[in-house]
Amino acid sequence: MKAKSLLFGFVAGTLVAGAAVLLSAPSSGRDLRDRIKINKDEAVDILAEIKARATELKDDTVYATKVSKETINQFLSEVKARIEYWKLEIEPHKNELSSQIQEIESAVGELEGIVGSSPTPKKMANKDPENQ
Repeated sequence: MKAKSLLFGFVAGTLVAGAAVLLSAPSSGRDLRDRIKINKDEAVDILAEIKARATELKDDTVYATKVSKETINQFLSEVKARIEYWKLEIEPHKNELSSQIQEIESAVGELEGIVGSSPTPKKMANKDPENQ
């Protein structure tokens, strides 16, 4: 909305300034009317060109938005498909790793049990016949 207001203000200011210059310049009435007509025609042409460019810009923006939306949707679909494929591909490895982790945890538990039941160096020192 700001651009529209700015454009309208610019055009209105140009027209007012042009009219002020024409009215303040010393010339005959016929010359003044001719110059006003020429300037009016130029202003109408400028406004028509501005309108055409604004319409073209709007159309380009709408097209770019549409293309971008389609491209983004296609990209997201491809990413989702690749993620699903990746999930399916890693499933066997995931299961294998899970079973290996369980085996390691079991082995660690057994080792902790063995270490916990074996005599420590202090216990062995107390059982040493030389120390008694």
